[in-house]
Amino acid sequence: MEVHGLVLILCCGTLHTHESVSVGVFESVFGLMRDPFSDNNWKIKNIKMQLQSSAIGIQKAPELTQCSSLVQF
Repeated sequence: MEVHGLVLILCCGTLHTHESVSVGVFESVFGLMRDPFSDNNWKIKNIKMQLQSSAIGIQKAPELTQCSSLVQF
């Protein structure tokens, strides 16, 4: 957390259809800002969402260490 209360949260996972067929992966980065007037109140400052489809399906679950969003920070 920065001194100004800014936090980045990175998450990743798999995308599925309603028939539980795996169609791709996603990465999401949330920039959160802490409300200085409340103990545990957070507001979303920005969001980056990346969705990638795959014609051959997913071979293994994505890992945070392999996320392309990490390279930017």
